[in-house]
Amino acid sequence: MGIMKRRIQFNGNSFATNHKFYAMGAAMVFLGVGAAGIVSTALADEAGALTYQKSVDVGFTIERSVSIELDSSTLKIEDLSPGQSADSNIVTLTVKTNNATGYTIGSTVGGTHNGNTFTTSNLQHSTDYDSTKALTYFQSLSTDAEVDDLASLDAGKWGYAFNLNNTGWQPYSGLPLDGGTESAELVDVDSNVDSSIQFKIAAKAQDMQYSGEYNNVVNFTAVVKDPITTTYMQDLTSSTIATLLPNVGSTTTAVDKRDNKEYTIAKLADNKYWMTTNLNLAGGTTLNASDSNVPSDNYYTLPASTAITSGTSVPSDQFSNDSTAYVFNTGNNTTTCNSSTP
Repeated sequence: MGIMKRRIQFNGNSFATNHKFYAMGAAMVFLGVGAAGIVSTALADEAGALTYQKSVDVGFTIERSVSIELDSSTLKIEDLSPGQSADSNIVTLTVKTNNATGYTIGSTVGGTHNGNTFTTSNLQHSTDYDSTKALTYFQSLSTDAEVDDLASLDAGKWGYAFNLNNTGWQPYSGLPLDGGTESAELVDVDSNVDSSIQFKIAAKAQDMQYSGEYNNVVNFTAVVKDPITTTYMQDLTSSTIATLLPNVGSTTTAVDKRDNKEYTIAKLADNKYWMTTNLNLAGGTTLNASDSNVPSDNYYTLPASTAITSGTSVPSDQFSNDSTAYVFNTGNNTTTCNSSTP
């Protein structure tokens, strides 16, 4: 099938002025219909350049990640004698993340590892463990214990201690059993800073403690924190605040877009939502419809902050007496004001 071309050209006679010709455009366009559909070609005039541009979107995602590196896979107490206490070698954990909002590191004891399953927090004898025989295991310290040194350990007990970023060893305490809702918190940071944790265990044998090997497994778990989501006061609606504050006594924080100050909001006994910290806009702030509940832009500029004391009268012209009520900044945001007197 041939191509039929229709040429659209400018009629020079129609635009002749002083024997010069003026065109209404810089190019001629040829349209044709062929087997491949509509073909469009642009031709530039002698003085112009032909430009054709297409664009592609660029976008990719870097997932949040966290890692724990151990310089040893074993905690072992050497030369523990009956009636004596001793601590283990030190295992160093190095924690790294790209998560800007930080992470936590928790530790537990028990669970399954390398084919072995431990259902208690005891360090149990490898062959003769019997939960009814105290001499066949070391019982964990309680999770709220604080034992300052080896000499203070009770016989038949064991615990852990850690040193975060060389800030000093914490007292010995007990690890929660794995699989529960709790873990012993070793690290809680709000940035992507690396952490170094030294970790060890200690035990004190009873006088007639069974000889042999004692085992369990210690776990370390890293959890990256969720991205920080800022709630702005100006964006709150009845539905969003009901989600944030579902029950009487619930509290949340919201940020004022006008100065980025943070305020606490609570659902009180009347089932309404109240700010529990006073608004503290600086004097000179201009209220606009874009970020304040006022009818138009540049509606009202707060007067300069003035320190006032109880019983001092405040001129009425320092308040905005419109339907949006008034705001007065005293420089002391704990002051409670009425219509004219603090």
